[in-house]
Amino acid sequence: MRSAALFLTFGFTAVLLQTTLLRLATFGTVTPDLILVLVVYLGLHYQQAGGAAGAFCLGYLLDTFSGANFGVNAFATTFVFFFVYVLSRRLWIEGRLVKVLVVLTAALVKVLAIEGVLAASSGGLSGKRISSDLLGGVMAAALTPVVFGAVERGKRWMRLA
Repeated sequence: MRSAALFLTFGFTAVLLQTTLLRLATFGTVTPDLILVLVVYLGLHYQQAGGAAGAFCLGYLLDTFSGANFGVNAFATTFVFFFVYVLSRRLWIEGRLVKVLVVLTAALVKVLAIEGVLAASSGGLSGKRISSDLLGGVMAAALTPVVFGAVERGKRWMRLA
């Protein structure tokens, strides 16, 4: 229960930062995808049904606040969770650099999932949206150690770790 409260708090904070402050502080439509970093954390550390539900809820929360095509982020974050889950079952993922690379790979997977859904529904790809989302993934990867560290501190503070 405390884990859910922790990720709900981090999720709301990430969505608020991502959809308001970071959008104002960055150039154009490129903002770091903090939700992606949280979903990767869930995929690496919470490999049960609760982690998948958390990933879905984070995507749903992002859909609700961003005003984008409803359900696309919920699908993409759940897809990314399962991708990271399978990847972590096959590879040893330790160290900051490896986790940054996992977030970069997850950003690509998320973009492909979103573009696949949107291309199927609207019949076309948007190169501008793809490049914007990929740059947001690169920015998120750069913030991975900060976000992972904040989650670990939150877990210690709530006596979960």
